[in-house]
Amino acid sequence: MPEQTEDADQGGASAANREAFERRGLRQGGPPTPGPPDTTVKVLGRVWSAPLVVGPLAAPARPGGELAVVRAAGAAQLPCVVGAFAERTFAELGSATEVPPWLRTYAFRAHATERHLAERAEDAGFGAVLLAVGGLDDIRLKRAAAPANLTERGPLG
Repeated sequence: MPEQTEDADQGGASAANREAFERRGLRQGGPPTPGPPDTTVKVLGRVWSAPLVVGPLAAPARPGGELAVVRAAGAAQLPCVVGAFAERTFAELGSATEVPPWLRTYAFRAHATERHLAERAEDAGFGAVLLAVGGLDDIRLKRAAAPANLTERGPLG
């Protein structure tokens, strides 16, 4: 039997492990902070209550549901993502809470549309613009699912 294996067999490795442990020991952290854990996270220069995002919203069935979700997210100090095809105006959604919503939009063929949407979102106090992967051609919406105020020309009316 090799010497190292024999040492392990006769407690040599265990003795060396114990000796190393005695030199180092376990280093316990400080006492835990009383109360609930801190779940805050900083994203885009703002501190949020948790690493969560609400949305994106897709035309809630209940009238006023979109506005209610934005308000609920704001009350929880969480960002809420609303779509370019929102049922409510950006101004209504942006003023519904002190927490700025985020706009999710698509790459439109007319870049002026993207620019106009981003400007409207900024004017309404939105905190970010998210560009969805894929384009409008990838969306499979039934006509009945679209918000009542959405014209065939898109979110700009």
